Amino acid sequence: MRMGGCSILDDISANQLHALAGGDVLRREVFALERPSRRAVTKLWNTLCDPKTALPLLCLISHQRQNVIFDGDIGHVKLVANFRDKCQSVLVQLVEFLAHPGVSSTTDQSGSCWMQSCASDHDTYASLMPEFQNLHDRFIMDTHMSLVVARPVMARAIEHRRLVAEGMHELCEYSQDLKQWDPYAGTLRHDVLQTLHCDTWLFVTPELYLIFWSLALRDLLTPSELYDKHISLLRARCHLNEHNDKVLETERRKKETVKFASTLGQLESEHMHLREHNQFVLREIDACKDSLMSTGGHAHPRLVARRIVRELVIPRITVTLSDALYCAYFFLHLHKIGTPNFSSRDYFDSVIELALPLLYTATDHEASAIGVHLSATLETLVNWRLDRRAYNLEAEWSPGFMMHGSPYPHDLFCDLFSGWYDSLTQIMLHCLADYANHGRACLLLLIKVINVYPLHGYVHDLISCQLGPLKSQSKMKDIQAMAQRYSHMLEKRRANVNFL
Repeated sequence: MRMGGCSILDDISANQLHALAGGDVLRREVFALERPSRRAVTKLWNTLCDPKTALPLLCLISHQRQNVIFDGDIGHVKLVANFRDKCQSVLVQLVEFLAHPGVSSTTDQSGSCWMQSCASDHDTYASLMPEFQNLHDRFIMDTHMSLVVARPVMARAIEHRRLVAEGMHELCEYSQDLKQWDPYAGTLRHDVLQTLHCDTWLFVTPELYLIFWSLALRDLLTPSELYDKHISLLRARCHLNEHNDKVLETERRKKETVKFASTLGQLESEHMHLREHNQFVLREIDACKDSLMSTGGHAHPRLVARRIVRELVIPRITVTLSDALYCAYFFLHLHKIGTPNFSSRDYFDSVIELALPLLYTATDHEASAIGVHLSATLETLVNWRLDRRAYNLEAEWSPGFMMHGSPYPHDLFCDLFSGWYDSLTQIMLHCLADYANHGRACLLLLIKVINVYPLHGYVHDLISCQLGPLKSQSKMKDIQAMAQRYSHMLEKRRANVNFL
């Protein structure tokens, strides 16, 4: 989808991953992307965004994603996994392009052009979407994929709520097509209740389910450091052009200065808009936190946490890398605001117990996504483990960690953390030992968590020793190259490992 200005990148740095929470202008600056041809984008969008083309194409790709595994005749496991990842990436790119074909890259400094162009794109996309019940039953798209396809429309409905709250609703119309996808409205709630087994709703509330699936990384996170960095860089380049006549010819220098100033204004406007949007979404979550968790006698916090990981986290962390990061931030935020009946301790335990073993059957993309989610989760847990003061401030007295009304002391948390750490180590060592089947997925995950794992010297040495056979064998060149790459990263991390 290079023609449409959409792309999926798996091997990206932490800064680039956080840039995905920003807008189009920041992404273009961080990834050094060229602006796509407006004429090409328009022609492609007009061709694809047709009722007889868009929805059938989305459904076929979604079905093929499953058929590759269950109905295909391909016997090569690696090739099957690659086909599944390709189907997933094409589906995500197509949804992104149909809902938002890159027109927002030409914003003015006020930001109103951005809102109006996005409104037009999403309203057109919303008109293509049938009701959720039809999408699930008639077009035979599973619940999770239906919500992935419809998320841009749900996000547009949330944006409309924000504009109404700020008295700016004249910037966009609230069509009936959009209204049926409002996660806070009764229509979508009723449809979702019918699609999942009734046992699910004993532990997961419809409110949590819909809010979780309707939001994305950019709703929770504003990469302010990246915005500030690139704004400062552009200001410096403008200043250099204005005061250095020897660098460029006069006319060319003026054009460069105008271009830098335009991008600078777009970045500042985009940054401001995203901060306002984040604050609104977080206020909405805070306002409804009392209704997010089940409170019946059957809803033991540990059972609720396990069901959340099964029904929400596991299906979504493998969609894209930004979705994996979003899942971690979403539940860390629920912990931060003290959501009633949400046991953060049981949630973290369930992530290690239920999500980590997915590595044994993960494709390359899924292994990287699990690694991103685990890295973001472990970053907070490692900080609490090493900094007693941070733990006492952020977790000891929080509802998510308290036991029977009493605080959960740091010493007990350290014991709990050691159990999680040992479980992770055992799985990593077992996968590396059976590298022919699980080595590639394991190395992809280890590369993603290099900033937080390993922590202890003996684990560092165990993993380094286990990498030996992978680096010396020559049958599987891809695993050999990845093992050598990770070995270099491990050696660089050696200075941050505790060898006591």
